[in-house]
Amino acid sequence: MTTSMDFFARQEQARRNSGSLIFYFVLAGFGIVAMTCLIVAAVIVIILGTFPSLGDSWLARDFNQIMILTAVLTGGFITGLSLDRIRILRRGGGDALARLLGGSLIPVDTTDPTYRKVLNVVEETSIAAGIPAPPVYILEREEGINAFAAGYRPQTAVIGITKGAAELLDRDEIQGVIAHELSHVLYGDMRLNIRLVGLIHGVTVIGLAGRRMLLRSMGYGVVMARGLRSGHSFLPGVLGGLALMVVGSAGTLVGSLLKASICRQREYLADASAVQFTRNPAGIIGALKKMGGWAIGSQLESSNAEEVSHLFIGQVRGALFRRLFSTHPPLNERIRRIDPGWDGSFPVVDEETRRTLAMASRREVPGLMTLEEGFVLGAHAVGAAEQCRVESSAEPDAIADGVGALETGCLEYARQLIAKTPDSLISATRNPEAARCLVFALLLSHDENIRSGQLDDLLQLTDIRCIDQSAALFEAEGLRHPALRQLLLDMAIPALRRMPQERYAVFKEVVDTLIKADRRLDLSEWMIHRMLLRRIAPFFNASRDVPMYIEGFAPVIRHVETMLSCLAHAGRRIQDPDERRAAAEHAFARGADCLDLSAISLLPRELTGLKELDTALNRLEHLRPSCKKELLKAAAAVILADGFVSTAQGFVLRGVAEGLDLPMPPLLPGQDIPTTT
Repeated sequence: MTTSMDFFARQEQARRNSGSLIFYFVLAGFGIVAMTCLIVAAVIVIILGTFPSLGDSWLARDFNQIMILTAVLTGGFITGLSLDRIRILRRGGGDALARLLGGSLIPVDTTDPTYRKVLNVVEETSIAAGIPAPPVYILEREEGINAFAAGYRPQTAVIGITKGAAELLDRDEIQGVIAHELSHVLYGDMRLNIRLVGLIHGVTVIGLAGRRMLLRSMGYGVVMARGLRSGHSFLPGVLGGLALMVVGSAGTLVGSLLKASICRQREYLADASAVQFTRNPAGIIGALKKMGGWAIGSQLESSNAEEVSHLFIGQVRGALFRRLFSTHPPLNERIRRIDPGWDGSFPVVDEETRRTLAMASRREVPGLMTLEEGFVLGAHAVGAAEQCRVESSAEPDAIADGVGALETGCLEYARQLIAKTPDSLISATRNPEAARCLVFALLLSHDENIRSGQLDDLLQLTDIRCIDQSAALFEAEGLRHPALRQLLLDMAIPALRRMPQERYAVFKEVVDTLIKADRRLDLSEWMIHRMLLRRIAPFFNASRDVPMYIEGFAPVIRHVETMLSCLAHAGRRIQDPDERRAAAEHAFARGADCLDLSAISLLPRELTGLKELDTALNRLEHLRPSCKKELLKAAAAVILADGFVSTAQGFVLRGVAEGLDLPMPPLLPGQDIPTTT
C-alpha cells in the first residue's frame, strides 16, 4: 500500500532533487564551454600551423581574449536558451509543453467515442485521487503507445496521450496508464520533470541539433545515392552534425544521465501505484505488453520528444538510443516486477486491434440510474449517515495516511457515483457555458426571498438565458445531495478552465455576488469558492509556479493558531455555550499537542470564520511537505477529538487538505476511519 509516509517522503525527495538540478546544469555548462574552447583553440592552432605568416596576426596576439570571449558567449547562449524555455513553460505550464509536442486539447464535451473513453477514465480516476481532472491533450501525429503528465501543480497539470495509445489500448489499459501518470502528479515527480525540461534545454539542445543534422544527412538512402551521382555532397551535413554533437556531448551526457537517474526508479514506483489503485494488474501490464507488441512501440516522431523523454511512460526513441540514453527501465523488467510468471511473449498488435477497439468504444455507453433507484454504493447509502464515526482511540495518523494513497474503494466509489448521476447534470459539467450556470445554481439559496435577489443580481451581470439555465439546474433532481454537489463541482472544473479569458472576470464577480447575497459565508459556499479559486484561477494567471517553501512553523504561527481554532469551533452542535467552549478547547489542545506548540491558544469563535480560515490556508500552503504532514495530523487531531467526524467537519477537513495542496481522497459515506497500530 502507498502510505502517507511514501507520499510526503517522495514530495521531500522531489524538493531536494529540484535543488540538485542547478549543480548538474552548471556541471554540464562547464563541460560544453570547455569543449567549445578546446575546438576553437584547435582550429586556431591548425590555422596558424598551416599558415606560418599569420603568426603575428590578431589570432595569435589575442588568443587569451578569444578564449574568454568564446567561453562567455557559449555560457551566455546556454543560459539564455534555458531561461527562455523556463519562461515559456512557467507561463504556459503543462499546456505549453503539450503544444510543443504537437498536442491538441480534447474538448470536454467531445462525442468522439475513443476520446470520450479517455476523458471518462481521467475524470473518474482524478475524482478518486482527490485532485482536479487535468485537461487531456491528444498527440494526433503519434502512432506509438505513450502518455505523459506535465505541469507545476496538480491544479495546472495536463495529461498527454498519443493517438496510438488512445486507439490501441482498451479501457482497463488506459485506466492503468492514467493511474500511472496521476501518481507522478501526486508525488511531485511532475513538477520536477517540467523544471528539468527547462533547465537542461540549453545544455542539450546543441547535441540534439547535431544528432538531428547527422541522422538527416545519413538517412537519405536512395536520395543520398542519387545526390552523390549528381555531384552533390552530404559531407558538410555529416561533419557539421558531428561537430555539434562533439560540442554538445558534455551536455547530452549529463542531461541523459540525469534524466535516467531521476526517471528509472520512479517508473517502477508509478507502475506499482497504478496496480494498487486500480487493483487490476492486467491494465498496466496490458499497456506495457502492447508497447512491446506494436511495431512502433512507444516511439515518438516529434523532434522535441527526446528533450522531454523523461516525462513519458515509455521510451520515446528506438533500440540504438534506448541503449545509449535510456531514461526508462526495459519493458520486460517492468512487466516482470508486476507479473513474475510472465512468459516473455508480447501480443500481436496491428490494425485489426485498432478496428476492434474502435467498435468497442462506440458500444461503450455508461449506465444511468436515478436517485429513486436506491443510489446505494456497496454497503452504504450515499449521504445516509450524517457523520462518519470513528473509534475513540483513532489517531491523527489514520487521516494523514489517506493523503496521496490511491485507494481502490475511492475509485469504485467515483465510478458508481458518476454512473448514477442524472444525465442532465453530467452534460452540464462538460460545456463551459453550462458549467458556469451549474456553479451559479449550486450557490442559489433555498430561501425564496434571498434567491429572488440573487437572480436579480444574476440578471445584472449575465443574460436571461443564463438565468433560465441556472434556475432549471437549481430545480434538477439530486442537485442538493451533498455527495453530488462535490462530484459535480469536481467534474465541472475542466470545462470552467476553458471559458474565454474575458468571461472569467465576470464569472468570478457573479460567484462573489451570489455568495454575499445572504451576508454570511456558510460551509458549502466556502468549499465552492475555495475550489474555484485554487483549481481555476491558475489557468487565467501568467505565472504557474509555486513560491519558495516556508521552513518551519515560526513564520506562520498565528496562521496555524487561526486554522486550528477554526477547526475546533467547526461542526460542533452543542447547545450549552460553556460545554461548547470546553469541547473546542479540548479539541484545540489535541491539535497543539501534535505540533508541540505552547505559544498558541484557542481564538474566540467570532474571530474564526471561514474567511479567516481562507486567509490562513493561503499562507500555510507554502510550508515544506514535512511541515504540511504535521499540520494535517494536527487538523485531524482537532477533528477527531470527540470521536467522530460530522459531515460539516469532513467537508472542512477536505477543504484544509485542498488548501495545503494535499490530495485527499473523498471520505466514503458511512466509512469507519481506521485506527493506527
